Amino acid sequence: MNRRTKFSLAVVGILIAWATAQAGTSSPEVSQALAEIEKAYAQVPGFQAEVTTRHQTQESDVVATRVLTVSKKFGWKIVDWVGDQRREIINDFRTNYVYLREQKKVLKLTATSPELEQEFRKPVVELNPVFLLDRNSLRLVSTEEFEGEPVYHFSGTTTTQMMQRGKPVTVEVDAWVSRHDGIPRKTVEKIGNAKGTTIYRRVSIRPDLTAEDFHFQKPQDVAELSIPLGEAETVAEEEKTTGNTKSN
Repeated sequence: MNRRTKFSLAVVGILIAWATAQAGTSSPEVSQALAEIEKAYAQVPGFQAEVTTRHQTQESDVVATRVLTVSKKFGWKIVDWVGDQRREIINDFRTNYVYLREQKKVLKLTATSPELEQEFRKPVVELNPVFLLDRNSLRLVSTEEFEGEPVYHFSGTTTTQMMQRGKPVTVEVDAWVSRHDGIPRKTVEKIGNAKGTTIYRRVSIRPDLTAEDFHFQKPQDVAELSIPLGEAETVAEEEKTTGNTKSN
């Protein structure tokens, strides 16, 4: 598999790494809280937030901060820094750009089917991890405040096969979700000895966002690598088949 295909598939993996909620039932208390935050988020046309993530393992402790901008109608955008290098990820639900400004490079990934377009929408539609948890495990821990914001504190588990060589892995999740807008303010995910924490600060509702906010205009001196996602998956499958044939 060539480096271009690996990179594109890695991005696809990030975009589709949202597990489907498992069937089950919730207590009336949990159901009422879920309905409240779902209704609140339905009223949000768009928002912007400063998002800090922390990934802790026995070997490392990595903290990163990025600015997330979301429009349910037009797309989403992430701006972050890797060292002194600025990176922008811009998605208008049909095309995803990964722009490395200092390196003067941009990777353009185009959805070639309605199914892939739906995957591009998942970061917006499935922003709240609470709705992806096993309903049988979901608990309403408490009603409290997080940094002055009234929130519901939920806990539960989900199972994913997106890591550890495809073996099912149980993820323990705690989420503090705003009662006002249904946007998470903090999430904690634990897988074995690994822990990931995400905190949303400076959340502002943005009804003023337009399609132009998610339009990428490539500077003339920037090199573009363009990959249709369907093509990348086909190439990967062909290389996998070829590799298996050669090994037999």
